Amino acid sequence: MAGASSLEWVPARDRRSVERVEVVPGEEIRIRRDPGTRELVYTQVGRGEQITLNPLTYRYVAASARGRSPYGLPLFLAALFALDRKRQLSDSEQRVINLMARSALITASAPVPTPQQVGCRDENDPNYPAAVSAHFSRIADLITAGSANGLYLAPRFGDQPIEIEATPITQSVAGLSDITNSNQLRVWNALRTLPFLRGKMDSTTQALAQVVIPLVHAHAIHGQSVHAAVIAYGANLNLRLQGIPATAELKFAPPRSPYQLDEATALLRRAEAHTKLAALFGPAWAQAAMREFDVVDGDAARAPDWWNPTSGTPAPVPDPGEAP
Repeated sequence: MAGASSLEWVPARDRRSVERVEVVPGEEIRIRRDPGTRELVYTQVGRGEQITLNPLTYRYVAASARGRSPYGLPLFLAALFALDRKRQLSDSEQRVINLMARSALITASAPVPTPQQVGCRDENDPNYPAAVSAHFSRIADLITAGSANGLYLAPRFGDQPIEIEATPITQSVAGLSDITNSNQLRVWNALRTLPFLRGKMDSTTQALAQVVIPLVHAHAIHGQSVHAAVIAYGANLNLRLQGIPATAELKFAPPRSPYQLDEATALLRRAEAHTKLAALFGPAWAQAAMREFDVVDGDAARAPDWWNPTSGTPAPVPDPGEAP
């Protein structure tokens, strides 16, 4: 909700391990910079007194920020206006539905009551205007009491009839769906999602999906990186407290691509192009190929002994009794 992952890793009493983790509400965090050390100081401001959080056990990672501000921005911030408009559109749709159910405009003609009929002395009585207004309101309520069922009553006031006239109304909602759909697209766009992921399949093609699905994956990976940084920090704190000389990393399994054949074909064509360019330019093309496939000096020395792709030797089958 606050646009950041905020966790406090609580050590055990003997300080030999991490006992538990507490979620600190991000909206209760206040951040300032220490004038001496220039380090960020995190303070929790709740219902009680302010608590300065220990930088060794507390971790705050913002999903996104604005300018030099250290505070995280909620990912749904851009959707607030569109969501509020969606609420207004829903209310407007309900009003149109109610009007279509009534399907008529009612005009009523009623005589003005005398002061005595509404319990006043004369027309100069200060309560007379309010009494007349309340009288007409009661008549209107009586006429429209059965409007939900399409029934309108014509009451009588003493010996004077109240005339009503019903004018049929042809309601039309043309254009309303376009406005609603347009606003819904704004909501989905602000929430970093796409219409076809929500079940709206209009004008969706494979070519479009191949362009936009990587964008969705990129947003998901960004959110995963925020959580991974906080969880890995707690795991490494636990390792340090236990005296284990190791470093923990948290990685999420990447989503399986639905276009593996196309991607494999593209990779093959890139490899063929690099092969021809290497034959044309010789060793001068090595750096370009290494940048393309993220290869650095020293990678060859880290290859296993059995690796010999030029000979077509497959990887050895591990011994079932051998420890991994």
